Amino acid sequence: MSAIDKRDPAEWKAFIATLEPGELVEAAEQANSAPWVNMMIDEGATADQVQGVLMLFAERFRKLGFAPPKGGYVDLGWLVETFSKRR
Repeated sequence: MSAIDKRDPAEWKAFIATLEPGELVEAAEQANSAPWVNMMIDEGATADQVQGVLMLFAERFRKLGFAPPKGGYVDLGWLVETFSKRR
């Protein structure tokens, strides 16, 4: 997954929407890591943009009815719970 190629929120949303469960877990684990976040920030992404991408992953897990992987930069499970309460 190339973080740099998908900075536009619409592009991220479209990309994440195509991921099936196995691919989603793999991509979420990569994106939910300090090295990926640091790379995004180094390439000019804002903290809000990074959070937005992680939120899109959380939303996709919720939509598919799967628990996100544990661990990582942020708690995607918490994001899933928080997101589903707001819908």
